[in-house]
Amino acid sequence: IEVLTRRRANVIVGLTLVVAAAGIGYASYQDTLTDEGYLMDAAKIVAEQGLHAFFADYGDIPWLGGQHPPLIPLLYGFALRLLGPGLLPMRIIAVVVTAGTVILTYHLGEVWFDARSGFLSAVLLISMPYSMRMGTAVLTDMPVTFLFLLGLFLIDQLPRRSSYLLAGAAGLVIGLGLMSKYTMLLIYPVLSCYFIAESRFRRVWPHLAIAAIVSVAVLGAWL
Repeated sequence: IEVLTRRRANVIVGLTLVVAAAGIGYASYQDTLTDEGYLMDAAKIVAEQGLHAFFADYGDIPWLGGQHPPLIPLLYGFALRLLGPGLLPMRIIAVVVTAGTVILTYHLGEVWFDARSGFLSAVLLISMPYSMRMGTAVLTDMPVTFLFLLGLFLIDQLPRRSSYLLAGAAGLVIGLGLMSKYTMLLIYPVLSCYFIAESRFRRVWPHLAIAAIVSVAVLGAWL
């Protein structure tokens, strides 16, 4: 990855500060969202009763068991065990994930188009009415968005750095996204279109195959 220029570093720092300021405000004052309460209840099972209790009754956990994979409540459960039962520390973690999502949005826009497009994309993401509210809550939406963009970022690097280790890392990220929310499956048609439209990706098809195999293996282990 190329060394950050001074201008790019300033943009990234500025975007991070905006997300941090707005995110901490939302995290401190907004009411608990309905799905957020369900996810926190599931995370408390992990923190207080352990993995066995969590998976033993997984299908009966409201909101979670029938429609979502387990990675996000597991991660928040471990965080609750380390940081205590408060909601605010969990929301601060969500703010960090949101900041990472905004930075990835900026970078992908810059790589695919130009710096102005990247900056505009990040600003539009921040300014969307629901972005900061959802991004500072303890939910699955922003983590899966972060992993989706990170998967695209790593895949985009393959024609520049044809490394099987990088391909495996991309597959792992996509697999973790699938373990966060099943809508991550949409990354496959996106990458298929990318593969068809961009000839440079055809030169690294073995690496893309490795990424696909690793991602499916991660999901397959859960299924």
